[in-house]
This record gives sequence, structure tokens and C-alpha cells, in this order.
Amino acid sequence: MLMRYFLLALLFLAPPAVALVLPPEGIDLNAIHAQFEWLSVADVDEYQLQVVVDDGSPDPFALATPVVDATVGAAQPRSVVTSGLGWGAAYAWRVRGIDTGSPLSWGAIHRFTTAALPAGLPAFIVTTGIGTPEPGLTLFNLNFDVDSVSNHFAIVIDAAGNLVWFLKREHRFGDVRLLPSGRILAVGGGRAWEFVLSGPVSWVSPDDPDLHVHHEAFPMPNGNVMVAVFTYQEVMRNSELQLWKGDRFVEIDRATGAEVWAWNTFDHLSTLDFDDTQMAQPNSPGEGDPDSYPWTHSNAVIYNAADDSVYASLRHLSRVIRIDYATGDIVYQMGMGPPSMPSGDVDFGDNLFSYQHAPELLPNGNMVLYDNGDRRDQVDQTTETGVTKAIELSFTGTPPSSATIAWQYTLPGYTPALGDADRQPGGNTLVAAGWEGKVIEVDASGTMVWQLEVPGVRIYRAERIPELILDVPGDTDSDSVADFVDNCPDQPNLPQTDTDEDARGDVCDDDDDGDGLLDAVETNTGIYVSPTDTGTDPLLADTDGDGFDDAEELQAGTDPNDASSFPPPALPALPALSNRGIAVLLALLALTGASRLRRDSFSRA
Repeated sequence: MLMRYFLLALLFLAPPAVALVLPPEGIDLNAIHAQFEWLSVADVDEYQLQVVVDDGSPDPFALATPVVDATVGAAQPRSVVTSGLGWGAAYAWRVRGIDTGSPLSWGAIHRFTTAALPAGLPAFIVTTGIGTPEPGLTLFNLNFDVDSVSNHFAIVIDAAGNLVWFLKREHRFGDVRLLPSGRILAVGGGRAWEFVLSGPVSWVSPDDPDLHVHHEAFPMPNGNVMVAVFTYQEVMRNSELQLWKGDRFVEIDRATGAEVWAWNTFDHLSTLDFDDTQMAQPNSPGEGDPDSYPWTHSNAVIYNAADDSVYASLRHLSRVIRIDYATGDIVYQMGMGPPSMPSGDVDFGDNLFSYQHAPELLPNGNMVLYDNGDRRDQVDQTTETGVTKAIELSFTGTPPSSATIAWQYTLPGYTPALGDADRQPGGNTLVAAGWEGKVIEVDASGTMVWQLEVPGVRIYRAERIPELILDVPGDTDSDSVADFVDNCPDQPNLPQTDTDEDARGDVCDDDDDGDGLLDAVETNTGIYVSPTDTGTDPLLADTDGDGFDDAEELQAGTDPNDASSFPPPALPALPALSNRGIAVLLALLALTGASRLRRDSFSRA
């Protein structure tokens, strides 16, 4: 019985859950697909949602015809609207419950606007062919100039070429992808960024010159992010010491920003292999990087859980490598061999592809990639001779010892740079011919079923997404962890890190290590200054490892950073209680006493 009262007290003391109303009041949406969420109404069977163009009057619904009038089941007070909204408009919306077919009173009127279309936005020209395109929307990067000013966007369009969502940033977008959490992961300005759809940054990789992110940011299954970063090393070549630029592949702990796995091309690959044309002279890539010889030029790094491997595309070596994640050993090197690459380290795959982009592993173990073809037959190609393909490779052996082309699509034109090829669930392949500003969807026979052309721009990659807004029921903070198992349901924390295992994640826990000291005072300097600057580790309950928690040492007047300074055994002090907590505790004691009195009375009877 006492435990029951104790649990009730915990519920009483717990902070109330945050109730969301979406779109946020007065927001200027950068999308015309929108998620609506409202306060739940008890004992209703369904909800009715209405949206009208806002005329600015106290009751914009009085004379307006709704542009959205939807009925929603009562299981979740939310709805994703994908039609009815337009750009550059003001809207009002309201919701009411329906109980056994009888509508209740309308709730409060809420308002939002949609942004005006970006100035100078190029045309999205869509052509349909034979067959059925894969359903969904198309996400890609878009960089264009207006009055000599560069504009950098991530863009989503629908099948007809209508703009659905955009996000503008100060840096050029590289890789852009939609995460299972409903957020956007992108590369730009030497860092990896995660955004909520409305634009705010929810995570960014460390601002560290040794972590200059380029080309790829890949979401790991554990919530971390794998990135490609530049690295430099001096190499003796042609009787001179040259600064070469290679690549490191780094897994970044999303919660702490620390490197938890790394692999360096200089440590594992032979510098006998390089591209003569690219390495003829050093270049300066800008953004603070030194003049250097561009050696490996990785344009993709992905992790495949099925074989616990990291795959990297090394464009300037015309090579794809597979790395065992657990050991860091190379499983195979596939691509161009001698005489262009004289080391003899390549295991197989000569002339299957060259200067490739974006390898993708399929469920059947095959690989799809974009073969630019710049060095086909180990010869420098030209606009007149070059051929670009999207190819699917099948492998023989475990681990693979050879590969053959199982499927290919030859593009209408040669594209010496950029590009992507993604196999769709229905069997079509989405091919981003980025050099030409085109995205082409083809079926298994290579027949075009859908094409997007954006004149005057170049597209790095394109991704077909089923929908823009991934409505995850019961996920208040949209971190892809359902509320009923989320240890911080109101704050995004995909890794679910819980250092002290108190069922409250570090993101929302004021005392991560459970040592009785707030994280804010544990400054992790190793030097005690005062009770508000203890110098102790906020992620280690016993910083000096002497068997006494940091708070115990402070109470005893000893230094929690010095293992030679420790207190005699003592009972821990009782935690301070608020007035509200004292009231609840007294109520519990009173209930406990009453329960004992009743038991005594029964025993005496």
C-alpha cells in the first residue's frame, strides 16, 4: 500500500507533459505540406479540422470556404495536410471534437502564414514517360545565383514539379537526406547539420578544422553520424615533398561531438596509386584549406549493418573500398588496377567504373552506383568520347573476389562530375544526372518513366522520399523514439544516453551521473574551487575513484578530485525537499500511520 502511495506521489511531483499546438502560432511556414496538432478532447470519436484563408477578421470562418476540411480519428489529435495550402498566404485553422456523430463547439482559432516563393527560383520542368513513377516526393539540393548573389537551398517537389518545401542556408548544400526522425541531415560549410523542417538547427558537428566535413553525412543505426573529412600528409614524389589531401572517415558521437571511430586513407592505402591528371598540380579548395594535391577525393561513405561494414567511394582512385567496422581492416578494394594504379592492392573490378559516385547496398547484396566514366578504359575521356552510366554490380564469393555488371542504364549525355543512382522499392532507379541539372527515373529496362530538369543549375544528389512529414504518433519531440519508451520525451535525444541509469536521459537530467551534484557545478576541470565550481566530472559519480561519490566528499569537506583525500564513512545527508515535496511526504506518513492504526485496531479486536 505504501508503495502505491509513493508512486502516486511521484506522479504528483512529476512535471506535466508538454501539449503541442502545431503549426506554432504565427509561424511563417517554409512548406505547403503541414502537420496540425491540437489539444485532445476527452470522450470524442473523431475530430474535424478546418483551414481557411485568413481575412484578418475576428472570425475568418464566418464567410470563407475551407481550403481544408478533414475528419481525423480520435486516436491521435493530429493530421498531416498535403493539399489545399499555397505559397505566400495567411491561414486560420480550428478543430472541434465529434462525439457519437454530434459535433462539439469549435476550439480556439489559430493563425499561420506560408512564405513567399524564393526570388529567382528556377523552373522545375517535369516530363513523364512510359510506366509508373515511384510514389512520393523528390528531395535535392539547389544552388543558383540572383543578381550575382549565390542562393543555397534544399528543395522538395511533388511528382508534378510543384515546390512543396524549401530551406535556405548561407552555405552550399552537399548531401541532403530525410532522417527517420523527420529531420533533415545535410552537409555544408565544412560541417554536418541537422535541421527540423521549419529551419532551426537541432544538431551540428563540431567546429573543428580537423573535422572539415565534405560530401557525406551518414546516419548510423546507433544515432551517431558518419562523415568524410579532409586530412593532409606530406608525401615524397618526384623528388620533392608534397602536401597531399586524403580522407578520414569519422563516426561522431551525436550527444558529445567526440570521435568514436575513425579510419585514415593515409594509414591503409598505398601512395603509389594516384591520378596523374588530378595530381598534376596542387589546388586550393578554399574555406581555409591549404594548397594541396587532391589524392583520394572521397565522395561517399556509408555504413551497412547487414555486414557491419563501411563503404567508401574514392573518386580520384576510381575505387570503392569495403572496411570491416569492428577491426578497421580492408575487406576488399574494387576498381581501377595497373598500370594507372601500380600498387597491386586492388582486388578486382578493373574497368567496371571510374570516377564513380554514391554506392548503395541493396538487400540482395548487390551494389548500385553512378559511374561517371571519366577514366573509362584507363583513358582520360572528353565530352565527345565520355559515357556515363548507372550500374548495378553483383559479387561472387564471401568475401567477394569478383564483380560483374548485373544491370546498367546509359545516360543520354556524359556527366564528368556529380551524380547519384538510387534503387526504389518498386524496382525503378532514380538517377541524378547532376552535371546537367536532371533527375531521371527509369524502369528495369532503362525506359524513362519520369524526369525533372532544372535549367541552369547543377544537382549533387536526389532522393525520393515517401512524404515530407513523417508523422510519428506518440513522439512529442520528434526524435524517432516513441514517448512511452523515450527517457526524455520532451527533448530530442535519439541515442537515449542515460549515464546514471535513472530512466531519465542525460539531455533532460540535471545530474547525469547521479552523484548528488548538479551538472552545472561539475565543471570537469579537476580543480575544486567552490560548491558551484567543483571541478568534478559530470559523467562520473566518483571522479577520483576513492569509493566516495563527489557529493559525499563535498559534505565531508574533502577534495572530490583527489583520491588521497577522502572522508571517514558517514551516513549520506538527506536531500533537500521543496515545500510541495514536504507536504506530500507528510501526507504519506499520515497515510502510513493511519494504515498502521487500522491494523492495530483489527489485531486488538
